[in-house]
Amino acid sequence: MSKVSVREAALLTGKSRETINAATKSGKLSSSRDGKNKKVIDVSELERVYPLVKTIDQINAPSNAVRDRQDSSDLDVRAEIVRLTEKLAASESTQENLLSERTRERRQLEDEIANLRENLAKSQDQHSKALLLITDQSQDTTDRVGDWGKSIKSLEKRIANQEEQARRERQLSEEAERKLERYKRALHAERNKSLWQKLFG
Repeated sequence: MSKVSVREAALLTGKSRETINAATKSGKLSSSRDGKNKKVIDVSELERVYPLVKTIDQINAPSNAVRDRQDSSDLDVRAEIVRLTEKLAASESTQENLLSERTRERRQLEDEIANLRENLAKSQDQHSKALLLITDQSQDTTDRVGDWGKSIKSLEKRIANQEEQARRERQLSEEAERKLERYKRALHAERNKSLWQKLFG
């Protein structure tokens, strides 16, 4: 007859493990040790003490079902691993494509930045030349304005001198006219005197 473990003995008899262990310790139920030093009980000995409520095939059926479920689960896990591996490969390919695209965009941006810097340098050079030209023209204009200012001041001075001379001439003319008027009045008065007045004043 075959031998079973304490767990299997409990399943065959419908008893608990504690009951089976207590029976073996008390000597009510004979037991032995297997190669792994685990307690085992002969099925005939077990049947002598306790009536069997299940067969060995029945108690092993759940184990077979468990193994079937485990096998099915293993297949599902393998399928999931394959799916994830394929997904990872696709993701890596996508990342490589994105990296290549980002590299291309970065190079384009670097080229645009280089062009902008070159254009900026040209613009600054043109600005410097224009500023230098404006400065030279401004200096020339300043010199011309200075010359014009001197000429204007000279003309203003000449005009002022002429006006002063004209004012003096008017004063002299007015003074001469007043003297002439006095002479005319004196001459007129002298002419209007009678002979007596002329002789005796």
